[in-house]
Amino acid sequence: MNKKYYMVGAVVVVGFLGLGLLRGGEEQGTKSVLMAEVKRGALKVGVVGYGEIQALENYKLIPQIENSATLNYVVENGVRVKKGDVVIRLNTVEIETRIEDLELKVTDLEIELSSNESQLEIQKKDNEYELKTALQEAEAARMELQKFEEADKPMNIRKAELDLNTTASDLKRRERRYQDLQELLKRGFVTEDEVEEGRIALETAQVARETAEIDQKVMDVYLLPAKRLEHSSKVEKAEINVEKIKANNRTRLREKELKVEQISHKLDKTRADLQAKKEDLLNHVMVAPVDGVATYGDPDRRWNDSQLEVGQHVHRGRVLITIPDFSAMKASVKIPESDIDKIAVSNEVTLAIDAVPNKQYKGAVTKVAEVAAEGSRWGGGGVKEFKVEISIEDDEGLRPGFSCKSEILSVELNDVLTLPVQAVFKEDGGFFVYAGSARKSKKKVVSIGLTSIDRVQVLEGLKEGEKVRMAPPENSEGEG
Repeated sequence: MNKKYYMVGAVVVVGFLGLGLLRGGEEQGTKSVLMAEVKRGALKVGVVGYGEIQALENYKLIPQIENSATLNYVVENGVRVKKGDVVIRLNTVEIETRIEDLELKVTDLEIELSSNESQLEIQKKDNEYELKTALQEAEAARMELQKFEEADKPMNIRKAELDLNTTASDLKRRERRYQDLQELLKRGFVTEDEVEEGRIALETAQVARETAEIDQKVMDVYLLPAKRLEHSSKVEKAEINVEKIKANNRTRLREKELKVEQISHKLDKTRADLQAKKEDLLNHVMVAPVDGVATYGDPDRRWNDSQLEVGQHVHRGRVLITIPDFSAMKASVKIPESDIDKIAVSNEVTLAIDAVPNKQYKGAVTKVAEVAAEGSRWGGGGVKEFKVEISIEDDEGLRPGFSCKSEILSVELNDVLTLPVQAVFKEDGGFFVYAGSARKSKKKVVSIGLTSIDRVQVLEGLKEGEKVRMAPPENSEGEG
């Protein structure tokens, strides 16, 4: 009874014959037997990712319009264009809207001109009022100075003298009272606390006397001179303000006159722009900045709608067409979240391109995404994937959109035994090979370690130089 065995490698690639495969010297029936030899050497283990080739530099055509507009013409998707070719032309609706805006602007400027001419007349009247007010304020300041000299100053001097006499009289009373309390204490008529209260009252009176003397000195030396200086300064300031108002009036009047002149010039220019806009309908086109293939949409945001057709509305900021620069390419692949920690910038990469089956490309990791790719973060618990960008050493013959498979080197083992992955089989949780010769082989249990894209590490069960079959023998018991 035949048994079902499973190879370790997911895909048997005949192109890897050069990596340790031997063709048997004899045939079984009409079929030749492929053999592999256990070899000792280096084993490079990597992380496999799938993606596509992209241009390193993309030129994105983005309409610079104020609002939405419709497409009057758009080049077909995927068509090769040359630098300077027209690829998008917007319809005339936008231009007509702009013309209407300019017509409204002309009307607004005419109203603004009339308003500013009225403001010029108002400014003349305001100048007269402000000058009159400033003259009144100057006169009021002179009157305040006179009031201080003739009334406020004499009153403050008299009050300070009165405070000085009052505190002197109170001090004498407190001194006599304290002396009386000391005599009464000797006779036992008062307590020591009452005497202490008398002493404190005496000290308070002394402080009040000293304070009154200081206040009088401060008033004579500081306050009254400062107050007079304050009133004098107000008079001077008010008189200066009169001159300032006169100067400002002249300036504001001239500003209003200039404003009227400026609006008149702006109105003339806007009328000229309006006429020019009516004649200019050729500015609303987009041309190819480089030679390349015009591709609809933004390759970095593929989930967005990238369909374009005549009559479709487009908006400012949207990438309508991308033209890749074919002079330099990169690979963009997705790596499962379970492997992303094994990858770092500068890791070596081997690339296999579906469209170029007989060639391997070398490169290096240039960028590792910090978050999962947009398409893998939603949708029912699927495996999350991270975008990894890879530089390509020799990208000749590659084109954007080519599918690719990458092996990103994460571990490199030296001096280990290896076999091609398709020579190792799995059964009941263990691994085995068919060791021997092309004519006669026998099942042999092996212990394996790390696996690369094409070879597997042999830990136990085989020695260097032993040969194993690449496919099970027809005899299910393992004898060839």
